[in-house]
Amino acid sequence: NGEIENFSTTDKNISLSLIPEDKNGPCWHFSSMEKTQESSTHTTSIIAYEITFNPRPEQEKSAARFHDLSSDAKGNSTGVIEEALRLYGDQAECRLYDTNPQILSKKMSRILWPRSAADLTVGLRVDAIDHRSHWFPGTIVEVIQVENNGAAKSSKNQKMKIKVHFDNFSKKWDLTYSLDDIRAGKVQPLYSHSRPKDKPLEVQIFHSNKNDPLDLFGFPFFTHCQIEWSNARAGAHILSQASRYLEGEPQRVVVDGDQNIQQFVNFDSKDSEVSRRCKDAQKAIGKTIDVLIDADKQYVKSIMSFGSKGDSESIEKISGLSSWLKKKMALLLPLLPFEVVVYDAVPPTSPDGNNCSKTTPFEFSLSRTIGNCMNARQEIIICWREIKKSSNYGEISFFPPPK
Repeated sequence: NGEIENFSTTDKNISLSLIPEDKNGPCWHFSSMEKTQESSTHTTSIIAYEITFNPRPEQEKSAARFHDLSSDAKGNSTGVIEEALRLYGDQAECRLYDTNPQILSKKMSRILWPRSAADLTVGLRVDAIDHRSHWFPGTIVEVIQVENNGAAKSSKNQKMKIKVHFDNFSKKWDLTYSLDDIRAGKVQPLYSHSRPKDKPLEVQIFHSNKNDPLDLFGFPFFTHCQIEWSNARAGAHILSQASRYLEGEPQRVVVDGDQNIQQFVNFDSKDSEVSRRCKDAQKAIGKTIDVLIDADKQYVKSIMSFGSKGDSESIEKISGLSSWLKKKMALLLPLLPFEVVVYDAVPPTSPDGNNCSKTTPFEFSLSRTIGNCMNARQEIIICWREIKKSSNYGEISFFPPPK
């Protein structure tokens, strides 16, 4: 920008951390450049993204103790589970710390494990074996009732199957398992055979105009989610990261008539309506986050309180929580300054992205996990609403980017 034209990066002591550490990416090549006396003829831009969640110190200590236990001791590690349950969803959740529910998800899969065909439920986290005898973590996304020989539906003449959607795979890889497959051990509780991922899920999020979800603008950002977070908990995290774009002074676009140049300038302090709308938007996001975190906490703790019963009354309780959250979100989502959608099949930055557009609303669900719903060919788009005002200020919470 003219202020550092005499600055030579190779004349300074620069420490770079390779991301990822097992690949020689552009940062590695940049750091490997030999020192030269010639001034650089171009500018190298490096954009760094911070990690977007903060693990709990207490949980990291508990995890270290858990890994040091023997296999038998891990099976009875009630103390570690109780500690994770105590921390999960407290007042610091999604504000100061972000709890990893992996050990809770593993336990919940065993608590909810069906005693009979009638106990099979959508949302159950499982391990399932594929045609090549490989085990993968997944979720039951459909319970299929199959009639025998065209007979009328009845518990006597009816068989059941389940459809499993695997983590980080598209729907075309979903597999169907019969009750005989389950009895044969081809579907088992979560992480009985597969190995949980150590690293969080990294999701790239784009900005767009609600009127045209593929009209992207600005820099995308990354958010990091624990694999076993429910979509509700992950949704709260996404909202909290998106709300950062509402911080600071609201701006408007001004066009220079002589040079036809658009630029952003701050609103005057007297434009109280603009500031009020931005604050209202932040409050709506905050309230939605509170609802999502509380519902997710109640959902997890309700399942963990089943004990060894797992009776129908308990199942109805967690189903009731899901129904309540769905109704609550139907009231809250229209108050947000944006919509959250999932872009499927082709990333928006791909050359042929416009030819394969498929966006669906992000599902703030308790029964599905973000690690199971998102795969490598999906992105999230924040579609900002254009809130118009009867004055020459134009849009308030969203401005089209300068051309």
